[in-house]
Amino acid sequence: MLRESSPHSVKESQGPFNWQKQGLMLKELERAAIDTAMQQIRDRNGRKEEAAALLGISRATLFRKLREYGLT
Repeated sequence: MLRESSPHSVKESQGPFNWQKQGLMLKELERAAIDTAMQQIRDRNGRKEEAAALLGISRATLFRKLREYGLT
């Protein structure tokens, strides 16, 4: 018979969850996604608004993230 695991059993078996490390990983993934979208639009001489649409974010958010990650 299969036993359901509780959220506590995962945490206990893997040690404490490192939120700071996970935050860095998420930022790295976000930066990579933005960089990829920007490269795709550059390849076809597109506009940043197209990259925002590909990412599912607003134009303003894209511009803020580009500044944050130094991806101009």
